[in-house]
Amino acid sequence: MTKRLAIDHLLAHNPTRERVEAFLAGKRFPLVEGASATFVWRGEAESVVLRHWIYALESSNELTRVPGTDLWYITLEVPPRSRVEYKLEIRNNGVGRWIEDPLNPNRARDPFGANSVLQGDGYAVPEWTRPDSTARPCHALEPFGSRARRSGGARRGQITSRRAFAARTCTRSSSCTTAAITSSTRA
Repeated sequence: MTKRLAIDHLLAHNPTRERVEAFLAGKRFPLVEGASATFVWRGEAESVVLRHWIYALESSNELTRVPGTDLWYITLEVPPRSRVEYKLEIRNNGVGRWIEDPLNPNRARDPFGANSVLQGDGYAVPEWTRPDSTARPCHALEPFGSRARRSGGARRGQITSRRAFAARTCTRSSSCTTAAITSSTRA
């Protein structure tokens, strides 16, 4: 017998504002129940779309509005121990805007901003992603200098060394240390 999901229980009992608030209270979203993950958004909108990066699934799925409420939801099956980045697209007046899930504190950041993160049933943060106290500190600034070939002028600046993780995370195709010029001035 399949266990009934929390969203199914809400839908079966004449959803009201109070019942929606009770449904949301004390839960972590997306609500992961075994292999099912229920994404929700609360607010007025013409439509709400889940934009995600789950391999082999459509990259966008429209949420359904709970009749008579401002709650939107969709339930998807996700593999155990999975980690999925996503955003919600809220459409009003024909215009969509992508937002991070306000009910989910988990974020993944990249040079373009942040995404919300779903952690599937049994997910554990990989050991190799954790900072290592024996490694060089993250973002250590080191001075550098060089001479320009054409003008002969000297350049000075700083390089950020990123080495927050132990060498065991390195592969043959990548370097343990990456460098980025953080500032540069002409002498």
